Amino acid sequence: MVKGLDVHYKVGGKDYTAPWDADANTFIIPAQHVTGDIELYVSYHSYNITKTGSGAEDVTLPQQVLNYKADYTFTLNKKDGYAYTVKVAIGGQDQEHGLAAVHLHVLIDADEAGTEYTIPGDKILGDTVVAVTRTKEASQITFTGSTDDLVGEVSRSAPVGQDFTFTLTKDADYEYTVSAKYTESGETVPVTDNGDGTYTIEGRYITGDDISITVSKISPLDKFDFSVY
Repeated sequence: MVKGLDVHYKVGGKDYTAPWDADANTFIIPAQHVTGDIELYVSYHSYNITKTGSGAEDVTLPQQVLNYKADYTFTLNKKDGYAYTVKVAIGGQDQEHGLAAVHLHVLIDADEAGTEYTIPGDKILGDTVVAVTRTKEASQITFTGSTDDLVGEVSRSAPVGQDFTFTLTKDADYEYTVSAKYTESGETVPVTDNGDGTYTIEGRYITGDDISITVSKISPLDKFDFSVY
């Protein structure tokens, strides 16, 4: 039988369910039941819709029930600084619309701003789950310590997944040490010294979590104690 659709008929006061012929793409009333007036009843199913994922709080569902054949539109209230991926699971099958990519078989329609999504009514064939993933678009980078030789601002934004490189104009009379950590967790973030005054944090470590970079410089003479007589 076609999902989302029920077809019943009555003949002589008796109720029957019309069988679905998949090959003919039609409902069939058997010839032996065509013995008098036929009352035909067609009804559409209603299904539940829920939301989940890290961006679920940014989704507004106008109603908790949707109906087969009736288009259903929900809204995504985007927050600045975040990227979103929207997936809709209908009856256990995923339909996807990613704003960063174009899919040849997009079953969820979105407006240009990516704030309104519509599920076509003929695709509503079961209980539906809207799964929204929200990720930061950039990490906030903050420099501390001896920042006088830093080229650029002490606070910057680094796009997620991209290498982040910064430069120190080094004084030849000093030695420099650079270290980095995630501000919230305190976990160490690897920093590569490129040997030319530039340093790089690989894109795989730019996850959207804020990072603190500490620059230290000392004079080689500071390593020794001197006494004058």
